[in-house]
Amino acid sequence: MRRLLIAVTLGSVCACGLISGASDLVVVDDAQDATSDTGATAEAGPVDIDSGTFEPPPPSCNAPSRCVTAPSGWEGPFAVVLSDAQGRGIQCPPTFARSWERSGATTADASAPRASCTCACGALTGACAITMNEHDDSACMDAPSKRVLGVGACVPRASGADSWHATTAVTSAACAPDASVTVPPLGGDASTVGCVPTAPEGCAAGACFPPLTDGARLCVRPAGIDDGASCPVDFSDEVKLASGLEDSRGCTVCTCPASPSCSFTYELHGKANCLGEVPSSFSDTNCHAPSGIDAIKLTASRATGSCTPTGGTPTGTVKTIGDSRLCCAR
Repeated sequence: MRRLLIAVTLGSVCACGLISGASDLVVVDDAQDATSDTGATAEAGPVDIDSGTFEPPPPSCNAPSRCVTAPSGWEGPFAVVLSDAQGRGIQCPPTFARSWERSGATTADASAPRASCTCACGALTGACAITMNEHDDSACMDAPSKRVLGVGACVPRASGADSWHATTAVTSAACAPDASVTVPPLGGDASTVGCVPTAPEGCAAGACFPPLTDGARLCVRPAGIDDGASCPVDFSDEVKLASGLEDSRGCTVCTCPASPSCSFTYELHGKANCLGEVPSSFSDTNCHAPSGIDAIKLTASRATGSCTPTGGTPTGTVKTIGDSRLCCAR
């Protein structure tokens, strides 16, 4: 079985990263044992290969953002914007997306078209760590000395080393989501809009809220049927909303989980300064044991691969809703 090497590490994270040259593509054949340049077969000491699905580091909610949770029995929280006295159009603050909006119309259009959604991923960007394993025997069988190589640096071989093999680890990989959301208008201006963070992750509970801009308030509303309970302590300011249409049409979040691998090339040199001779060059994780080696040089290293667009599915409805209320932080 042949497979691309995929490294294990810490990606909501993405389009394809191009591979420039077949010599840079790292491929392993599971049906064959790694064989050194001396012809020895490493049967008892398999080459270390970092493989698996790349997992990005867990998101975090860092200041000035903070985690905000709706109390039990309440929905939200939302960043809410109310229309001003002049009835001018309103919209969500930067870094927020619309969850719902209210208008003064009283008849819902059951045939209101769904939102139009697109979700794509940009080119993958990332990096890899390449570790050189240096062995005292000629078949990569004994315990190696290890060091992470920097691109372009000529480093002396470990004392007594007679064979070498590389291992890889993806240290970062991501693709930028490229999404669009188009909600067909219903007619009339919105009187209230409820917004949610575009990057809510990073909290054990609730959502990560960036600071609100002027004109936006942090609010919750009763979940389900309003039983008339008093507003929660942290959201003690009650705001009445008149009956009308509530439009929650939108799109699910577009994310780009990454599937990266490491592409690299290193050289084994017969001179300590990596100059003046044609080196042995490798782009794999097999065991190699050319004679007369004095230095090692990593000449190229990058993360390649692609991301899978996930999300961007129409969601939400238009419905008539009676008088209701919000509870907002003061």
